Amino acid sequence: MGLELRHLRYFVAVADHGRMIAAAGALHVAQPAVSQTICQLERDVGVALFERHPRGVKLTRAGEDLLPKARAALSSTEEAFQTAQAHAREQRSQLLVGFPPPLTSDATEILAAYERSQPSIDVEVRQFDLGGPIVAVARRQVDVAFVWGAFEERDVVLETVAEEQLVACLATGHPLAGQAELRFDQIEDEPVSGVGSGFPIEITDFLHLSGRRRSPARQVDFVPRSIDETIWLLASGRAIRIGPASVAEVFTRPGIVTRPLVDVEPVKIAVARHRNDRRRAVRAFVRVARDHYHRARETERPSGTRSAVTVAV
Repeated sequence: MGLELRHLRYFVAVADHGRMIAAAGALHVAQPAVSQTICQLERDVGVALFERHPRGVKLTRAGEDLLPKARAALSSTEEAFQTAQAHAREQRSQLLVGFPPPLTSDATEILAAYERSQPSIDVEVRQFDLGGPIVAVARRQVDVAFVWGAFEERDVVLETVAEEQLVACLATGHPLAGQAELRFDQIEDEPVSGVGSGFPIEITDFLHLSGRRRSPARQVDFVPRSIDETIWLLASGRAIRIGPASVAEVFTRPGIVTRPLVDVEPVKIAVARHRNDRRRAVRAFVRVARDHYHRARETERPSGTRSAVTVAV
């Protein structure tokens, strides 16, 4: 019997979880299906890939050698599928836009302006965690994405459209809340919002301004899973949060204030696109985003936008 992607997918899941039943749960299939598929794979390749023991399974030397190649094969297959999907979206005159939470007022206005200027394009949006949009663009899961504090990713071009001032969000009862503006050394020792264990280190470093710290940021144990939980964390005085001015607008509720960090470099706001994607619809999206921030600068809108950058697309 020939090797199928299903075999590799099940093999990687079992290797990652160390137990057949846990892998079955992750794959959303019954455990016997996983066990039978692994046994079939081992028969076909002619070697044991796992050592069975009462608490689960452990990779054999053959399994250890196969695992990185199985991952690479699955990744290449997914990339090929997403590339084909991107071309399908082009034929359907569709643009898929990724964004990290929250969807800011600037992003909402850019989307509306784009749809007015490109009425023949069907626009859809997808939300990811903070590091997700860059990866999604690289994998062609979305066509463009709003990003800030972005890190480098292979095959992704970051079209800078503006720069925004960083601000600190803190409770109205905080001792520093009465000041109109803050310096970083005033907040360096303040507890900050926790992040999950799998969070990209590049985004964590940005959120905590790790490059400026004398020691690692003091994170609270509570890791908010939503905007509302973050608002509670800030309003309760348990932590502060640092971010671009436009993102901080979402957290401006009763009990929370934002204060500009005057001695911290502004953050770049960008539209991410795939290096090989030069479609007119994508170039038009970058142009609309750039024009939006240019108009905001001219009207001196209090959004914290420092400057718009001309980008050749």
